[in-house]
Amino acid sequence: MKRNNQQLSDELRQKQLEIRKEDRKSLPRLLIVIVGAAIIGFAIGLGMGFMDEYSSESLAEMLEQFWMVSALWMIPVFTVLLLVPSLILCNGMKKAIGQLDEEDEAQSEKIDGRLSISMLLSSAYMICIFFGMGVILSVCNDLSGIQLLIGVAELIAGLTLASVAQKRAIDLAKILYPEMHGSVFDTKFTKVWEESCDEREKTLIWKSAYGAYKTTSKIYPFLFAAIAVGSLPFGYGPLPAGIVLLMWLIQTVSYCIHAIRNEHYNKKAELDKNPSE
Repeated sequence: MKRNNQQLSDELRQKQLEIRKEDRKSLPRLLIVIVGAAIIGFAIGLGMGFMDEYSSESLAEMLEQFWMVSALWMIPVFTVLLLVPSLILCNGMKKAIGQLDEEDEAQSEKIDGRLSISMLLSSAYMICIFFGMGVILSVCNDLSGIQLLIGVAELIAGLTLASVAQKRAIDLAKILYPEMHGSVFDTKFTKVWEESCDEREKTLIWKSAYGAYKTTSKIYPFLFAAIAVGSLPFGYGPLPAGIVLLMWLIQTVSYCIHAIRNEHYNKKAELDKNPSE
């Protein structure tokens, strides 16, 4: 039975009262956060202005010297701190999976946890390799020919080792879960991997993705503020802060588009199941 206009009006009025109540409860906390952020931002701005007036050149020279010294050491350090532990975690894993009792859920979860940490470390290593590439490119004009060759060799070796580590972890995951499919060399690996997951695993993937979305949405404002304020002493202009905003915009627009598309597909699927409605 359809609801009459009076019922709809009462429900709308009740909902508006609930919204106002929630707003009155949340507004004071929001104002406190805004005032606190303004005070902290003002203090940081004064400090940055002082640095810009008295020591910006010395800071820039110090950073330039640091990048020069660390350019060829950065990738080996990342290798020791991230890649080596990732490979160690996978060591002996194939044998452990082969001896695994199907009913031993505790051991299975332990192996799965080690694989997840190994994948995390190798993924972080890959990102750090790209950071090392950025450092080498920023000082390449000041490097000698031999130093530049060493840096390029380190980059190639680092990217290769990171790919090998990730492939090893994924292959072990496929042995642990035979229903999983996909090759790391396939450009559609993520899609194939997701389609091979069962509903529980898909739900875990979606929850993790949404958790990552919420985390980055909270980090972007602070990252933007830090980079924008940092332009005072370092004088790099608005472009770095604009890049952060562009990434934030891409993430937000992409999320909204996927939400609209999935809602459309869900409604269409419901209509196909119940055409009479």
